[in-house]
Amino acid sequence: MQPPAFLWFEMEMTKRYLREKTFGPIPSPADSAGSNKPIGASRGIGNDIVQDLLRQGARVFGAVRKPDGYSATLAKASPKRLASFAVKALLEEAELTPKPALVDGRGSGAQAGLSLSLMRRSAHCLTPFFELMALAPLEQIPTQTLREELATIGRWAKQAMLGCTGQVNTHRGAIWSLGLLASAASMDAASPEAIVETARQLACLPDSDAPKQQRDGLPAAGPDEVAGARGEAQAGFPSVIAAGLPKLRLSRQVDESETLARLNALLAIMARLDDISLLRRGAAALKTAQEGATSILDAGGVATPQGWRLLQQLEHDLLFLKSSPRGSADMLSATIFLDYVSRNEGLKYKGNLTGPEPKRSSGQRGRTILVLWP
Repeated sequence: MQPPAFLWFEMEMTKRYLREKTFGPIPSPADSAGSNKPIGASRGIGNDIVQDLLRQGARVFGAVRKPDGYSATLAKASPKRLASFAVKALLEEAELTPKPALVDGRGSGAQAGLSLSLMRRSAHCLTPFFELMALAPLEQIPTQTLREELATIGRWAKQAMLGCTGQVNTHRGAIWSLGLLASAASMDAASPEAIVETARQLACLPDSDAPKQQRDGLPAAGPDEVAGARGEAQAGFPSVIAAGLPKLRLSRQVDESETLARLNALLAIMARLDDISLLRRGAAALKTAQEGATSILDAGGVATPQGWRLLQQLEHDLLFLKSSPRGSADMLSATIFLDYVSRNEGLKYKGNLTGPEPKRSSGQRGRTILVLWP
């Protein structure tokens, strides 16, 4: 068995390689000792190293252990299962149909260059990275060291995603949000509230290893985008805890199908979230999305004929503005992830209104929906 110190040295050298690849060589004791290429450089950065680390397991991590008396609940799900929940959440968010101006089973919405098949491929390629993010924090508490290790894995995930999609940004924001939540879930799975609190603590820690323009989030992104993502995480994912999850559960309680419940959850998030993707298109796009989502919920949600007509109008308005609520979609993925973790199960769910549904709406509402959508 390799000693943990050696494995941590390999991780540090790998991170150094990532920095050198971005900014050029930096002086190091290893170079002066005759090693001109850090460990990992000869075999590439990405899935190969991730798979190596996963094979080594928990011995790689855990430099800062939970002290005696630290109150925490053991994770209900293994790192592999948490990763499967994260990928499942991404897939089911993408497949949920119809969503206003977002990629779904009908097409790309207002997201030019994206498709459902591309979103699926991207989600699957992130599986080992989510597993590694869930493995890293086992038996740890939130520290800057842990935060920086997660950030490094997140940057690996981003590069793998871009390589898989031909340099198309499909899930950059989701790597940040789901990576944090998967890590937090492996540390404390007592409840969704406990998970987002741990994720909040991690998000508030700095990442000194990241380039300046990347220090606000796991993935590299523009300053405006990561500021929005970081703000949501540092606040404890309020759009998920105070809007998405409650609306999802409330919709189920009134006997709505899973598809309708998730659409209502998305609208609840849209009504609350200051979505950076919309703000990039101007304040009018954000106002249109928030007011439109609120009006649908006030009409009783998408299960009502009036709510359904307003959903079609909202999509029309967003398509006219060429605006897509991608940040809200990421938060819906986070909502679905936390819902799965809290139940520790995976539903056999088809994310559209024409496919099989595990729970059918009562009365005529389900059939009305099918007729109304053109």
